[in-house]
Amino acid sequence: MDISQSGDRAPRGRRERFRDRYETGVAFLVSTWTAAFVLRSRLEQTGRLSDVGNEALLSLLFVVPIMLVGWGVLAVADRRYKLGIFPPRRRR
Repeated sequence: MDISQSGDRAPRGRRERFRDRYETGVAFLVSTWTAAFVLRSRLEQTGRLSDVGNEALLSLLFVVPIMLVGWGVLAVADRRYKLGIFPPRRRR
């Protein structure tokens, strides 16, 4: 009996596994980044955006993508060189 007849799920490809994994840290960073975009544009439209607020929100808009890229680079380096930065995932 093959996998499709037994009712079990068929083996998934690498792209599907990557897409289905839920990463709370990445989701938090993307949410913060999106909120900063919205907040900055709303404050700018109402004329309430101060110089300090503008600098703070702009720095957030630049730092979050750098953090996301850095996180990805660390994950790749951890897998390739077995650095032990991220704990191993349990297989389902």
